[in-house]
Amino acid sequence: MEIQSSNEFRTWATGFSGCDGGNRHGAIWFCGIEYGGNEDEQSFCFSDVSEPAHLSADQLESTLAKSQYMQKVAKSYAVLHGSEPSNYYQIALARKLFDEESDTFKINLFPISFHNDSDELWQKWLYERTGLPTKSLYRAWCQLYRFPKMKQWVCEGNPKVIVATGTSYYEIRSVGDHKP
Repeated sequence: MEIQSSNEFRTWATGFSGCDGGNRHGAIWFCGIEYGGNEDEQSFCFSDVSEPAHLSADQLESTLAKSQYMQKVAKSYAVLHGSEPSNYYQIALARKLFDEESDTFKINLFPISFHNDSDELWQKWLYERTGLPTKSLYRAWCQLYRFPKMKQWVCEGNPKVIVATGTSYYEIRSVGDHKP
């Protein structure tokens, strides 16, 4: 099966788009579903994503101050290092969370930023830029072309653990409801 997309989109979406960065060879990777913001036609661009980004100390401090999601990631990171979640800020700064020399890397399954995973958020301008008429086709395209690239990153980076997050698919089950 082949799904046609624009060449610009193909290059961008199979690069490190949607990756907040860090050290690709770090032991701990965090993976979200997609950015939690919202793309708009004026700010969306196919930037050079041939290499992943890295958070500077100033960017990390700013992100920790503003983003509840990043605070939760940092709390999880603190716990993985045997600390209390309340120590997340100090641990994140001391261990340079998502810096190129850290032991962490952060990616997203899907590169375009949306407030949630709703199909209705796909707009005509996204179709014009990507060549993909619906968000369902966008997700299918990512499964066919982006996910194999991500698998390659995992094989090259060889993380010890990947912590996957995403509240869009959150489901509460009691212990007795466990399904294999």
